[in-house]
Amino acid sequence: MLVCIASDQADLLGILSSRLHFAWALAQGGRLGYGNDPRYKNTRCFETFPFPDATPEQRQRIGDLAERLDAHRKRQLEAHPSVDPHRALQRPR
Repeated sequence: MLVCIASDQADLLGILSSRLHFAWALAQGGRLGYGNDPRYKNTRCFETFPFPDATPEQRQRIGDLAERLDAHRKRQLEAHPSVDPHRALQRPR
């Protein structure tokens, strides 16, 4: 299942890339398949996520860090074109 969240807000990318959101998604989402893989269900993981009530300065800082993260990911994908980005962080079985 592919979940696409389109936004031009860099701070949203930062929040959704955070450890907090990752932990929330693991706790709220389900498990699926042979390997009992985590499943991201937007109605349980995204829509119920308690997004922080950040100040404009905090949103700017989160957005700046998210832009750096996005640039790093793009550099890594360009440097390693044979790596499947969806499996890059998984441990080999």
